[in-house]
Amino acid sequence: MKRNLFLFCFCLLPLFSVAQEHRFCSLYFNNGKLQADSSLAISADQFKAWWRAEPNIVATIAANLTYPQVCLRNAVEGRTLVAFDFTGTEVKNIRILNISHDHFNEAAINAVQNSAKVIIEELTSRKHLGNLKGTYYLPLVFELIDVRKEIKKRGAVPIIQPSLPHFQNRNLEY
Repeated sequence: MKRNLFLFCFCLLPLFSVAQEHRFCSLYFNNGKLQADSSLAISADQFKAWWRAEPNIVATIAANLTYPQVCLRNAVEGRTLVAFDFTGTEVKNIRILNISHDHFNEAAINAVQNSAKVIIEELTSRKHLGNLKGTYYLPLVFELIDVRKEIKKRGAVPIIQPSLPHFQNRNLEY
């Protein structure tokens, strides 16, 4: 009896958890709701494509995002929530959903506009997953760090990158 229980707990139970489908997405929960604001959500088909395309889209937007000089000089930080509509062939109606500093709003809209080509490529390459047309949401945080505090905290000089190294591979096959 103990041997059967041992076999079940340590050999068969892990197989059951592997059989479940868990997807890691930084911006959305598995049900398609936005983590930053759970009242906003995308469809199941949109989520299937987004969790695969997210690394490349986020890396491109981060590379195109610039901290506004006025805010940098005045040490202003903020958050914006950007929404855009994907029509299947283009990114339209880029807008800010929450009120933030005007300079942050402008920088966020410019970053999404400059990243539109990559967004279109990433989502259209996954159109076989279903209907991807609709509104997508991107929370952006503008944050300044004190390098001196980070050196004391980490014991090393922090290297700030716009994205993780695995986001740089754009030719991922799924």
